[in-house]
Order: sequence, then C-alpha cells, then structure tokens
Amino acid sequence: AVVSTQSTGYQYDFKLVLQHVFKPHTGEVSAMIVDDEGSTLVTTSYEDRTVFFFDIKSSYMPVGFIKLEAAPTTMAWSNESKRVLIGLETGVVLEIEIPDPGEVDNSVTYEITGTNINRYTFKSVKYKLARAAHEKVKMKREEEQKTKLEKIKADLGEEAYLE
Repeated sequence: AVVSTQSTGYQYDFKLVLQHVFKPHTGEVSAMIVDDEGSTLVTTSYEDRTVFFFDIKSSYMPVGFIKLEAAPTTMAWSNESKRVLIGLETGVVLEIEIPDPGEVDNSVTYEITGTNINRYTFKSVKYKLARAAHEKVKMKREEEQKTKLEKIKADLGEEAYLE
C-alpha cells in the first residue's frame, strides 16, 4: 500500500499486516487518519455519524467516540495543536481536540462528552448566485413581454387591445 503523509506530502510504500480488528462504528468506516507520531488513529463513519479515537502508540486501545451532528465528509489532521478537523455534509467544520487516553473514563461507555470542540459554519454563495441569475432571467422575460405587449398595442390600437 502507498501511504502519503499530509504534513510532508512524502509517500511511503508499506506492507500492511493485520494486527488488530476493531468494530467501533455501526456503519462503514468512511475515513481514517493517523497522526505523524503514530500514536493516535481517528476514524469516522458517514452512516453512523460518529468519530472514534484510538490510542495506537503501544496497545491499540479504543479511547472513545463522539456523536456528530451530521455525516462527516472529510477529515484533516493538525499535528501542531493535536486537533482533527472534520467537515460535515452540512458545510460545518468541527475542530476537535484529541482526547487524552489517560483522562477519558471509558469504563461504562466509550461515548466522550465534554471535549473541546470548535464549530465553524461555512455558507455557500451558490444559492445567492443562482437566485440572482434567476431574477435576471425573470426581469428579462418581463421586459420582453412588456415590449411585445406595447408592439401589439401599437399595431392594433389601444381600443382593440382593451376590448
């Protein structure tokens, strides 16, 4: 398998060997990312709308998961701040601080609450552009209809048109 790191862009050719099997999501895993230190694995699932964190430095231990407000579509790592950016189908980007495995109590549930999440909303201007184009076409049609009506009035006379 060829793997490229996001931060350096270098590509490495690795032989993958199955060492552990995880079933963190109820749906298919849609994305996986590992930090450059090789200590944290993050997975997302479009189907179950979750992000799951694993400590893979020595023991491949599940840390926990966070429920997302919408389906994740993309993910990127920020090594400097130990955060992961997750783009959602709604145009929202979540910046999630990677939970410290030693500070997460997963003895009862793997669901992580109270973690530091920054939420950024991006709005598309596509709708505004489409609406402006529609209004322009509408105004042009109205202008053409007005011109045709004036021509009919001129050809037939004002009285014929009103009858």
